[in-house]
Order: sequence, then C-alpha cells, then structure tokens
Amino acid sequence: MTPDEALRRGIEHADQGDLSAAERLFGVAAEAGNAEAMNRYGVRWEKRGDLARAEEWYRKAATAGDVSGAYNFANMLYRRGNQAEAEGWFRKAADADHMWAAYGLGLTLVDLGRPDEAEGLFHRAARSGDVDAMNRYGRSLDRQGDEVSAEDWYRKAAEAGLAVAMYNLGITRRNRGDAAEAERWLRKAADAGYGRARYYLARLLETLERFEEAEKIFRSVPLSPSGPERSR
Repeated sequence: MTPDEALRRGIEHADQGDLSAAERLFGVAAEAGNAEAMNRYGVRWEKRGDLARAEEWYRKAATAGDVSGAYNFANMLYRRGNQAEAEGWFRKAADADHMWAAYGLGLTLVDLGRPDEAEGLFHRAARSGDVDAMNRYGRSLDRQGDEVSAEDWYRKAAEAGLAVAMYNLGITRRNRGDAAEAERWLRKAADAGYGRARYYLARLLETLERFEEAEKIFRSVPLSPSGPERSR
C-alpha cells in the first residue's frame, strides 16, 4: 500500500467513525513520509491527550510543508508559551491562506508587544469568517472610538453564536441607549454561559426599575467582575 493510498483509506475510515483504523493508517502513511498524514496522525495523538507526541508529528508535518501542520504546530507552541517560535509557523500558515492562522498570528503579535501589526491580521481573519477574529477586530475598533463599525463586527460574531460577542454587543447597545436590544443580547450571552453578562444584565434591569428581576440575578453573581466592561 502506498502512503497516498494509506492516507486515503485512513480518511475514509475516519469519515465512517472507525477512528482506530484511521489512526493506524495515518500512522503508516506518516511513517512513510506523507506530510498530510503526519498532521492527521498528530491530531489523533492530541485527541488522545498525548501532547508531546502530537507536537512531534505536527512539527514533522510543518517541516515537510503541510499548511495545517504548520498551523497546528504553531498553536502547540503558542499554548505552551513559545510565542517567538510560534510567530514564524503561524506566518507560514497565514501566508498559505490557512483560515485560522491570521488570527493566531495576530494573538501572537499582541503577546509579543506588537499590537499595531496584529490589527490588520484580525481584520483579515474576520473577513474570512473567523468568528473569534470578528469579535477581536470589533474590540480594536472600539478602542479607536469607532463604536458603529465595532458593533457591526460584534453583531456578525454574536449572530454566529459567540457568547463573548453577544455580551459586547449588549454593552454597546446599552451605551447607545437601546435598553431592549441590550437586554436581549446580554440575556443571550448569560444563557450561553458567559458569566459577566449576568452582572451587567442585572445592572441594566436596575436602571429599568425591574428590581426583583435584578435582585434574583445578583444573588447568583456574588462579586462584580473586574477589568474593562467589554471583553476580548
């Protein structure tokens, strides 16, 4: 069986839910030098919780030129605090138009103290459909005072189901005097499990003189959240 054939059959088994057979075939193809299989084999090890072995195969895939491998390797480096090395691999994946790499590179640059370089990457990732990037780009616009454009990006991310964007949109609508819309989005964020939203929903209900509803929520939120109102 050729490496390409092992990869193809591995993908078929994965699609059918036979992950054990898929992993074995990905391993065969990876050991034989197939770059895509190296990445897929790394994914299997990551799902099994063996991050060291996953990173090893992601590194091999990235070095062999697999774009997803470059992204996954960068992500592993980023998660363990090696932003300096992660930058280069995120950039390789972003240059090859990997969907999520621009956002990862942007986060890395922020951590490295280069936020001005990151903004364009967040915008690029947002335009490509990355929901987290939509919210993050909205925050960048908010900090620049462009609340109208920020709201557009919060809304896109919120409507795609991102709880933190629902929260940010609720705060924005509150600041613009639209209590009904603010309540709707803060409640959606709270229902989606975003804790900060419960506190600010209760504060909003207080301003609307709906004190019993506010008090009920406050009893479930023992402390007011710290930090800025809007979140990343």
